[in-house]
Amino acid sequence: MKKLLIPVFLTALIGCSESDQFSAEEFEPSDGSDDMDTLIATNERLVDQLGKYSEKNEELKEELESLEEENDKLKNDIMTYRTQFHQARDEKDEELDLRFELDELAGSFFEAVFSRDTARLEELTTDQIEVDDESEVLTVTYDNQLETTLRYDTLEFSQIDFLRLHSAEFDRQNSRYTAQYTFTFFRDNKGDTEPENRMIEIVFQKEDDVLNEEWRIASIQNRYPG
Repeated sequence: MKKLLIPVFLTALIGCSESDQFSAEEFEPSDGSDDMDTLIATNERLVDQLGKYSEKNEELKEELESLEEENDKLKNDIMTYRTQFHQARDEKDEELDLRFELDELAGSFFEAVFSRDTARLEELTTDQIEVDDESEVLTVTYDNQLETTLRYDTLEFSQIDFLRLHSAEFDRQNSRYTAQYTFTFFRDNKGDTEPENRMIEIVFQKEDDVLNEEWRIASIQNRYPG
């Protein structure tokens, strides 16, 4: 019985080998060269992309820094503009208030001339103007050299019909304000009313007193309307 089983088993084993027909080449182990090439190529591609991303990142970083600098400059420009705007507005308001103040001072001066109020005239003028109440003359000294005189009657405007500020200039640095006033009054010329214009230039100077600072008239002279 044992002798019979051995040949049968060998026959079956040989039959399987022939029916499957597997070659030895199919079982040869792969050397992995194709996979390695693929990995190397993928790695190189990733390295290349990473380099491009790094370059792009540097460009974006530089662009961001440039935008931040431009934004800071814009902020500074806006702050400078706002400061200049508020400063110009404040100076304009200050000059307008000063104009009203000095217009009142000029009005007080002409009233003092009309009323022959010598004490008031001396109070409203600087040392450059000498008040001579006996001769009713004002002597104005310019730069301690040139002198000019004005009689009271040439500065009386008791019959003024129209008065306006012709021009004004404020020298802030030297605290000096120059104003030209145009006076218009009408004269009766043989039944016809004719307008006559006169112009007076007044220079106001801010003086430093012991107690306070006050504006006074430093110069006054006739001008001819242009």
